[in-house]
Amino acid sequence: MLVNHYNITNAEQLDAAMNDAASVRWAQLRTEPVPERFDVDYLREVHRRLFADVLPFAGQWRTVNVQAGGTGITYCRPEFMLAEATRIDAGLQADGYLQGLDQSSFVERLAYHWGELTALHPMRDGNTRSQSAFVSRLAQSAGYRLDWRRIEVDELRRLRLQAMSVDHRPLADYLRQAIVPAGSALDTELERTMRLVARSFPDRARAEKPASTPTASRSTSETRETSRGLER
Repeated sequence: MLVNHYNITNAEQLDAAMNDAASVRWAQLRTEPVPERFDVDYLREVHRRLFADVLPFAGQWRTVNVQAGGTGITYCRPEFMLAEATRIDAGLQADGYLQGLDQSSFVERLAYHWGELTALHPMRDGNTRSQSAFVSRLAQSAGYRLDWRRIEVDELRRLRLQAMSVDHRPLADYLRQAIVPAGSALDTELERTMRLVARSFPDRARAEKPASTPTASRSTSETRETSRGLER
């Protein structure tokens, strides 16, 4: 059980507390101007903002090996995370943080970078929810939004894991039907996001578990896991 400010010892209760905190803090965060840079430091800041009320380590680097539950897929090992984060940051910057792209190109590059962030899995818990917020803000800055009503949690998780370890293009194909130009229904977007993600966590055993057999980190040409359906 993760250390938390409320000394909660029940996994479902802790997830509920994290969801409640994230929903409230997201409502605040989403009204703020979008940042100029979308990098791993901003992702960690989003995580800190969402979960600091519950987790004393919110926004801090993960220090243990973890796997995507039920898959045997290991996320980036802690000793490689700083180097991988630097590489991911450079890739996002090289892509201009996805601004100025037509919709098809935006979706393709978003799927690629989402896979990269999924593989990194920089925090111990709450990665799905913080990445969902990060991706929503990234889309907003580029003139798009994700319609989370069109996204099914388990399928998104499956495709994120595939993007992490095999190919990001199926994830891109899936996201195409959910990404639309910005400008309408933004007022309820994140609430939908958090509600959908919350459904992913009742069964915490499948969300994330310590890695029993450490494996190599995802390299530039290799791996990744995703967020809005479920990483953790």
